[in-house]
Amino acid sequence: MPSPKTVKFKRIRQAIHAQQEACLPFAVFRKPGQQELWTVFQDEAGIAAVPQDDSSGFLAMPFEPGLQALWIRADRICTTPFPPAAEVPAGASPLPDPMGQDVHVRLVEEALRAIGQGNLEKVVLARRFTAQITGTHWEVYKRLLAAYPNAFCYFWYHPDMGSWMGASPELLLDYRDQMLRTVSLAGTRVSASGETPEFRAKEVREQELVTQYIQQAMATLGLEPDIQPVRPVRAGRVWHLKTELAARATRSQAMALVGQLHPTPAVCGIPLQAAREFIGQHENFRREFYTGYLGPVGITGMDTLSLYVNLRCMQFWEGAALVYVGGGITDASDPVQEWEETCQKSTTMLSVLQNS
Repeated sequence: MPSPKTVKFKRIRQAIHAQQEACLPFAVFRKPGQQELWTVFQDEAGIAAVPQDDSSGFLAMPFEPGLQALWIRADRICTTPFPPAAEVPAGASPLPDPMGQDVHVRLVEEALRAIGQGNLEKVVLARRFTAQITGTHWEVYKRLLAAYPNAFCYFWYHPDMGSWMGASPELLLDYRDQMLRTVSLAGTRVSASGETPEFRAKEVREQELVTQYIQQAMATLGLEPDIQPVRPVRAGRVWHLKTELAARATRSQAMALVGQLHPTPAVCGIPLQAAREFIGQHENFRREFYTGYLGPVGITGMDTLSLYVNLRCMQFWEGAALVYVGGGITDASDPVQEWEETCQKSTTMLSVLQNS
């Protein structure tokens, strides 16, 4: 791994701009709760294969199996102090989309029929819409960093694979010092006041399903997790239920668990294969990197992984942004309420896209 070089904020902005102008890959990210940016530069434009050794780089894995994974090799690494912003972007309102609402409501109704027939217990359904951008991509990223200090905030570019940006609230797996840590995050409630909402049986059950799935995956690898109590956590205007799990493990066990966990019921459903098939047959777009996972490998320390589920994200496309949102459907779901939940989730990206 190359030694990280400390670079001031203005200089890293210039370096990233130059990298993009030269059509060369980069990834910049900030871990939750930290005040430091890490930037990874790859010095050639080709698509690098994901290595099987302990090489350093930035990894992004798509949701659909068989699609090209992103690996940005760490030819150069920079760190940049980034203190908390004095001002954060103002909140945004969901974009009106009657046609999109009709499509999503009908999709949820189809899922409820499949659940009623016993084919599914839960399925996560997503939608995608186009939003306009105010300012440059870098200005959008600065607003994202300011708005979501406790999320994994990233921005990556590859000339052959485009540009993505997001603020993920969900850790898939962190590994360091022979300890792995993961979380079960599911169930969504909106709180306009900012106070902790009351979670219904639907959200509690959603979160239990994810926790059980993770426990079973860890058990197959002989891992004995320490499981913390369930607690509510905030992500912008919405709240989720969260359980933290940790276990002592080898690096190979940690990598094997990543393969076992992706995709979790929180982004796909139960039973896994049936939910995947339903999504592939009924969603009217390809998710690509949305609900995949991404993060630094061997960058913030030797033999470390910090991988996050790619939620609350957008893809830059032809001068605009494609925003991705979704939600879990169970037998307790109401189609119109599920549409409204995706609208509330969409404000995460809209608040930084539309802010001047």
